[in-house]
Amino acid sequence: MYNVYRMTSSDPNKLAAEGWDLLPPSITGGVIVAFKDVHIPFEDPLVANLLKEYDSEAWQSCALDGKKAKIDPKYYEEIGYRFERVYDELTNKTFKRMILDDKAKDALGTWRVEADYSSNELRLTPLDISFPYFFPNAKVLDRYAPEIIGRLKSLGLIESVAMEE
Repeated sequence: MYNVYRMTSSDPNKLAAEGWDLLPPSITGGVIVAFKDVHIPFEDPLVANLLKEYDSEAWQSCALDGKKAKIDPKYYEEIGYRFERVYDELTNKTFKRMILDDKAKDALGTWRVEADYSSNELRLTPLDISFPYFFPNAKVLDRYAPEIIGRLKSLGLIESVAMEE
């Protein structure tokens, strides 16, 4: 069992009044999403695991592989991700590795607390909209966004709800 944070109001304007940005349904597939950015240090295990995912062949074949790519490669350049081709002599394969300049490190460490109004739950997501995972667990949100969570609790905009595994 774990806890998630649920919104107590279905009005995204309450979060907008607190300085949250709103993504319209035209961008998010039919639902309003409110978000606020948080910075996670590059050395944090959450960021390291994200970087490992980008180095994986599975993600690269889905996201970066030319005509099969789900997202325009220019999107990655816009948020600060650039990739270089690297040849691996052991596997005799070429793959792409992220160039870890300051812009990429900043983008990797920029995450969002999102209020998803389709489920009325808060979650933590990376900046990259193509990344398929998100973290709704209240402990994760408490760890990485304590000020945001504290403010929402003090305003009565969220409540903790127990969930089954």
